[in-house]
Amino acid sequence: MHFKSLCNKAFVNTNDTKGGKGNERIYWLEIKKFTAEVDENHETSEDNIVHYERSNPADIKLSWLYKFIFKNGELRNKSLRGLLMITVLFSSVIGWAAYVFIFSLVLVQDEQSFTSLDLFWITCLSFFSFIMFKYWAIPLWNLPEHRVIKAPMSLISFAEDHADLEMYRDKDRNQITRVTKFKGTCPICTSDVILKDGKPDQKMPLVGRCVESPFAHVYSFDRVTLKGEQLK
Repeated sequence: MHFKSLCNKAFVNTNDTKGGKGNERIYWLEIKKFTAEVDENHETSEDNIVHYERSNPADIKLSWLYKFIFKNGELRNKSLRGLLMITVLFSSVIGWAAYVFIFSLVLVQDEQSFTSLDLFWITCLSFFSFIMFKYWAIPLWNLPEHRVIKAPMSLISFAEDHADLEMYRDKDRNQITRVTKFKGTCPICTSDVILKDGKPDQKMPLVGRCVESPFAHVYSFDRVTLKGEQLK
């Protein structure tokens, strides 16, 4: 008889006699209701873990300039295209700094009075300088140390809402930079989990945040194991 198929299980039971002459130990077969045992500790731990997936770099749509630099979404750092990337990075920063310096120099040497239009241009220059350094120059500078950063918006196409930039070593120990997306499923509400800035509530540079509850459902990110635990 298949006891488990009937939601029952059989086991051997006995009486409590100590044995000896005249004290027979009796054995019999009993059937009890079968209930599946669940490892609550394992289930609880898995409920707090998010599993990330890495998108194919070739599927990420890049802007027209970086499309020629990143072949199929990847770039070997020590190559002609890698040298071109470094040239674009430093020339953009130096060019913008030179433009701000020349504009400020002309403004100071101008004999005319300081107008509200001059104040407007100074405000615009300060704003765009802040945006450029915070969201473009500084993240690219931190890439070799952090290994994964949010890709600057100038790097991706308007069709993409976000992307990640990852630096790794291939099997030949070559440094490779690729454009990708890390995405998981929130184990609490099943919404998408994407990488975002860890500040202001977390110490790590990047964390996984649920798109529906970005400050309550927060997870760590390990690019090697592609797993993350829920953060308090």
